[in-house]
Amino acid sequence: MDRPLQNINDIDESKIIEVYDNLLWYKLPLDNGWTSYTLRAVDCMHDNVEIYNKDNVYSDDGYTLGVNFSHIPSERYDELRPIVKWYGCKIEDDGEVVLNTNKMRFGNPLLNMTLALSTIENYFEFSGKKGDYPYK
Repeated sequence: MDRPLQNINDIDESKIIEVYDNLLWYKLPLDNGWTSYTLRAVDCMHDNVEIYNKDNVYSDDGYTLGVNFSHIPSERYDELRPIVKWYGCKIEDDGEVVLNTNKMRFGNPLLNMTLALSTIENYFEFSGKKGDYPYK
């Protein structure tokens, strides 16, 4: 490695904002107090990733496990919980993926959520267990 690892406090904030601006495609305040973020990232259903935010909590609204992978038994969520925890996220019992920014140690919430959701999709698509792949 040519350069030493940087401390989080040494990172140029303008670069973080640049990444955020490039990731975010559309931001829409909703009537219920939540804000919807449509990202440039595409999920396994070939549509844009959408993440919701209210009061420092980010959520996929249950879409990833409730719609994309609704055929997966909820018992399998336990396999994913330690994986998404790496990104500061957790899987609720109903399958909703959430991130509480008050508990974040690093990163950008939208990026961390996107990585967690992508990891879930990759896990199920490539885990090799019968019935995981959503397409015929």
